[in-house]
Amino acid sequence: MAFCWGSTRQPSVRDWCPCTAPIEDLWKCVIAVASVPSGLPIWVAAVVIGGWMGADSGSKRLGNDSIRHLLAVVLIAAGLKLVFA
Repeated sequence: MAFCWGSTRQPSVRDWCPCTAPIEDLWKCVIAVASVPSGLPIWVAAVVIGGWMGADSGSKRLGNDSIRHLLAVVLIAAGLKLVFA
């Protein structure tokens, strides 16, 4: 977006990476430990509900400028955490 390679709402192949990496990590954990953590269903439900709410808000309720501002806040917070942690 910073270099105007695509629009704010244009999906790309890299959008699937945040979804596939945790699934792969969980699968490796299940194989290594041979069990699933007891709180996993609660976390899965929270992730599904949060993802649905975020996708709904981003696609229907927020404009492009709002999405860019939220992305900027998240990236600044992540950068500050990286610097000071």
